[in-house]
Amino acid sequence: MSSYTYTVTDAYDVPMLIVTETRGRRISTACRVELGHVERIIPVPDGQSAEGRAALAEYRSAPERYSYLSTLFPRSSVILYAHEGGRRFALRMEPCDAFFASLSERVFRAGGGKGEEE
Repeated sequence: MSSYTYTVTDAYDVPMLIVTETRGRRISTACRVELGHVERIIPVPDGQSAEGRAALAEYRSAPERYSYLSTLFPRSSVILYAHEGGRRFALRMEPCDAFFASLSERVFRAGGGKGEEE
């Protein structure tokens, strides 16, 4: 079983989201996304609602998608759409409300996407 840690940092002179994976004693970087390349962030507060099912269907139809969920059946999650190196991708994660708010604000400041969508 893996666990994921989400970090927003400016350590590389560019605002970035870094996802690290912990599997046993091994810790590795699973994903790194420049926040200026984020096109939009969609909260999915309930995957069973009509809106949640639609958001998850759009995520599943993305040509490249990555899932960094802490639980098998999350009550809520966030889907981030971005582009880098000529490719577009979707990333699903399970941050707490405070991290989601901070990430949305940092994406907006970095000039990426629209931040949080309704």
